[in-house]
Amino acid sequence: MQRAGRHPRGCGWRCVVHRRLAALLGSGTVRVIAVRPRGGDSTAMLLGIKVPRGKLDTIADALATRPDIPFIDVSAGGDEINVVLLAEGQRSRLVFRQLPATQAITSVIAQGVLHVYADATD
Repeated sequence: MQRAGRHPRGCGWRCVVHRRLAALLGSGTVRVIAVRPRGGDSTAMLLGIKVPRGKLDTIADALATRPDIPFIDVSAGGDEINVVLLAEGQRSRLVFRQLPATQAITSVIAQGVLHVYADATD
């Protein structure tokens, strides 16, 4: 948005972002969901889940239904799912029991998040 050719005259970058977001929300491409903060001993983890070709949609759909997963990203290659997991405690049942027991998953990489920022000024 530095001074792109698509920047309408008389409309600042905030106006352009507002228009684009309104269009994405209106079409249903983007939806906003509020997630209540977890209390006490919750841990955020980033998971990289490798799956064989053809199983990606099934696994991603199953993960999307879980209340402890607020974000899912599917790789363009179609063989990896990146997930944010909000787990209770340090040993998540999903990471240590459920995912390894699933034959449609070839590997799981789990990385702990040290600090979750509320916003950019935090």
